[in-house]
Amino acid sequence: MVRKRDLIIEIAQEIGVTQEVAKTTVESLFRRISQNLSKNRHIELRNWGVFKVKRRKGHLARNPKTGEKFPVPSHRVIIFKPGKKMKEMLGK
Repeated sequence: MVRKRDLIIEIAQEIGVTQEVAKTTVESLFRRISQNLSKNRHIELRNWGVFKVKRRKGHLARNPKTGEKFPVPSHRVIIFKPGKKMKEMLGK
């Protein structure tokens, strides 16, 4: 597992900036991605992947322990589809 803190340290070392600068950059990126997804905009990062928001229909679900049925309202979910280069990296 890689935590955000780990990414900040790696990025700071890789590009030769302070961890504070790297932290600001990483948090800004995550904030922008979240803001755009909350507005139903998709994020396309060429060759890496696409984040999209999709609406799931409401349905009737069942509690496996009790067998009781209950409604699940429609809701939005975030979908990630890897790009070509990401697929190639994962295939190795």
